[in-house]
Amino acid sequence: MLLLIKMNFFRKILIFIILFIPVFCNGQFDTVQFKVNPEFPEANQDVSISIESYSTDLNRSEISWYKNNSLVQRSVGEKTFSFRTRGLGSVDTITVRVDGVLKNTFTIRPAEVDLVWEANTYTPPFYKGKALNSNQATLKIIAIPHIVSSSGNKFSPNSLIYTWKKDWKVLGNESGYGRDVLVLDGLDIYNKTIITVEAKNQGGSIIAQKRIILNNQDSKIVFYEDDPLLGVLYENDLDKNFNLDKEEINIKAVPLFLSNEELDSGNIRYSWTMNSKKLTNLESQDYLVLRKGEHDGTTQLSLEITNLKKVMQFVRNSLGISFENVEETNIFGF
Repeated sequence: MLLLIKMNFFRKILIFIILFIPVFCNGQFDTVQFKVNPEFPEANQDVSISIESYSTDLNRSEISWYKNNSLVQRSVGEKTFSFRTRGLGSVDTITVRVDGVLKNTFTIRPAEVDLVWEANTYTPPFYKGKALNSNQATLKIIAIPHIVSSSGNKFSPNSLIYTWKKDWKVLGNESGYGRDVLVLDGLDIYNKTIITVEAKNQGGSIIAQKRIILNNQDSKIVFYEDDPLLGVLYENDLDKNFNLDKEEINIKAVPLFLSNEELDSGNIRYSWTMNSKKLTNLESQDYLVLRKGEHDGTTQLSLEITNLKKVMQFVRNSLGISFENVEETNIFGF
C-alpha cells in the first residue's frame, strides 16, 4: 500500500512537470529575431534593421526605436528602422523596445575594406589594359582595409585579423593575423569564383567585409609589326586581314595573359603554319619574317601557342595576308 502511494505521488509530479514546461518555455523564450542589412555597414551607407517574432504579435505591439538614446520612431507594428551611417570611426547605438520592454541594442561602427587583384600574366609594353587572369594563372588578391577607431585612429593593415573565403569556404591556412594578401594558383576553369574577405580588429568590435566575383579570361595571340628602325609597333596590332605593301615584314606574336613564369622559363611552344602547312624549326620562335614572292595572292598564316607546364593555357590565332605569293624559302624566324 505504501509503495502504491509513492508511485501515485511521483506520477503526479511527472504530470505536473510535463504540463508546466511548455508554459515556462513560452515565457522564457519570447524571442525577437533581428536582421541588419547590410550585415557589415560601410561609411555613409543606408542601413535597415528589421525584427520578427514567432511568439509575439508585432503587428499589434508598440515598437520604439532609439538612436543614441533619443527616440526617433514609435508606432504600432513598425518593425523596420532605417538610418544612414556616418563617417569612418563613428559609433551609433540603436535600441529597440517592444511594448516598453527592451529587446536589443545594436552598436553600428562603419568600416570598409577594398579588394585589389593582379594576375601574374603577360602583357606587352605600353599595353593600356590590365593583365587578366587566365586558366591556371597565379592570382594575387590584396585587402586594403579602412577601419578607424572611435578615437579617430586608423588601424594598421598588419594589426587586423583577416578571414578569407573562396566560394563560401573558409581558407584557414591563408587567414589570420596580418594576412592581408591571398595568393591563388589558378581559379576554377569553367565557373566563376567568389572571393570574400572579412577584416576586423582584435576585439572583433569593428568588422568590414568585401566580396568580388572573378572569371577566367581566355588567353589570346596578338600580332604586331616589328619595324627595323622603330622596334615593335605595340600601338597598332595587325588587322585580321591586311595587305602587305612592302617588300618585307617582321611579325611578332604576343601571347596575352599567359603565365609570366612559364614565358620566362621557356615552357612555351610555338607552332606556325602557312596555308595549313607546318613551318619547321620554329617551335621556340615568336618572330617571323615574310618576304614578297613573284606572284600576287593571299596567304593564311596561323599560330598555336601551348604552355607545356599548364596545359589549359592553349591559344591560337591567324592572319590573312594579301600580297605577292610567298615561298617557304622567303620565311625566316629569329
